[in-house]
Amino acid sequence: MMGIPNEHQLKFNSIKDAKKLLEAVEKRFDEKISQEDVNQKLLRSLSPEWNIHAVVWRNKANLDTMNMDDLYNNLKVYEPEVKGMSSSSSST
Repeated sequence: MMGIPNEHQLKFNSIKDAKKLLEAVEKRFDEKISQEDVNQKLLRSLSPEWNIHAVVWRNKANLDTMNMDDLYNNLKVYEPEVKGMSSSSSST
């Protein structure tokens, strides 16, 4: 939502699903966003605990061809590790 101009924010505010939001933005502004840009934006939106994984994935060769669902599913594998890191850092 941060990338949407302020005057258009209310039109898209009710959309909670990222995929549907992207489709609505493309339809509204008649602009196609590259798959790599979508994936890069997803990686940049992750919380700081994900920084190590986000840097690795930003440099993957196939990031421009991987759809957002595949990227999400690949990142989901690391969730227990990331959650473990964040809980151990908060307990020290």
